[in-house]
Amino acid sequence: MVKERLKKFISYLGIGQAKFERECGLANGYVNNIRQSITPEKLQKIALRYPELNKGWLMTGDGEMISSNKQSITGDNNIQVGNNNKIDNSIDKKSLDKIRSLESQIDTLKIRLQDKDNQIDILQSQIQAKDAQIDKLLSIISSK
Repeated sequence: MVKERLKKFISYLGIGQAKFERECGLANGYVNNIRQSITPEKLQKIALRYPELNKGWLMTGDGEMISSNKQSITGDNNIQVGNNNKIDNSIDKKSLDKIRSLESQIDTLKIRLQDKDNQIDILQSQIQAKDAQIDKLLSIISSK
């Protein structure tokens, strides 16, 4: 699933998997060896190189492949944020890279938090089922 979405993004870029892996600092053959998901560290590497990729879409399939809130350096040395808002060029490239890195980490943490919330929901459901079994057993014991 993640693997197929990543391949779709690579196809959208119009580059080969080997070039994508090289540009992201991933091992040769990494994409083909993805089984279930990717680690937050790998997601961060990809997001640093391709900030336009919607990390939520990559991990879950929700939303659009390309983030609508991307940032880019425009030709007039201003920073384009989202669709139309510009910020003065008081941010250098190193700072911009740090901002992108932090945004990527935030997105990764949001995804991990959603995964944990899903795990909690599953565990709460299991607890409720076990409580029902315990209640049933207690009623059987008390009726004897």
